[in-house]
Amino acid sequence: MQIALFVSSSDATQPGWLLKFLKGVSPAQIREMRRNLVQYSRHFLYSSPAQPLGPEDLVWRMVCTLFL
Repeated sequence: MQIALFVSSSDATQPGWLLKFLKGVSPAQIREMRRNLVQYSRHFLYSSPAQPLGPEDLVWRMVCTLFL
């Protein structure tokens, strides 16, 4: 099951690479990812606007601790 595309930052920063990559994603792949995302979207609930100590804030705090 796939719900996202992952690319390396070194590839994505090459001129034209990301656009070419995204154009290479087939409509069938996009439909499949959308179906999967709908099925599992309840696991990705976010506050709008973001709240202190809400899901987004906590995720960014965890990410920051990885690099400190």
